[in-house]
Amino acid sequence: MPAELSPSLSDLFPPGAVAATLLGPGDAALLLPEEAACIAQAAPQRVREFAAGRQCAHRVLAELGIARVPLPVSPGREPLWPPGIVGSITHTEGMCAAVAARGLHLQALGIDVEAAGAVKEELFAAICTSAELEELRGCPAPTRAVRSALIFSAKEAFHKCQYSITRQWLGFEDVAIELDGLGTSLGEFTVRAQRPIALSEHRAAPWRGRFLFDDHYVVTGIGFARSAGATDQ
Repeated sequence: MPAELSPSLSDLFPPGAVAATLLGPGDAALLLPEEAACIAQAAPQRVREFAAGRQCAHRVLAELGIARVPLPVSPGREPLWPPGIVGSITHTEGMCAAVAARGLHLQALGIDVEAAGAVKEELFAAICTSAELEELRGCPAPTRAVRSALIFSAKEAFHKCQYSITRQWLGFEDVAIELDGLGTSLGEFTVRAQRPIALSEHRAAPWRGRFLFDDHYVVTGIGFARSAGATDQ
């Protein structure tokens, strides 16, 4: 199993989460039959990405004591985790990651990885609120590249996390991201809703996650610990 556990990514989440990464393409030969059926008509690149994601997911499940079980795709296109497990998978060119935990401890997880310079300026208006745009335009170019990737990634991670609870699709304009610790390789982000969203009925706002980055990738993670008042639907 070529995917490796990643303590640094696990630390982006509340205690109980386990993360794994894989650099490079996945091996389609390692997919279980039910998984391979999900991408039977997919392009080769999609097959490699899907395989990498499943390899990372199987690695974290093994760490949680769960033998290889198929992880097919739901109608909403997210992975179907085994009963009692919450998790999230992400991939970008050259890197894939997955995180999972037992549902007794955590209610939901969201992870996202992006290439550090992946978000081009022509995309800023589509992914940013007006305040985020203003901040980006005031940054030096190197900082702007990292900040834009982190904003995009944090919104993606948050959407995955909240969707598993609410089943509500959100647009990039529906939340704003505040970054804390951008001058270091590890920091935190805060998510603030820009309109009423369903998650507010389940978890008190604002919502906070963590990020890390290097010269190649940014990774964002957010998770909600299980509490007595938490509801999944």
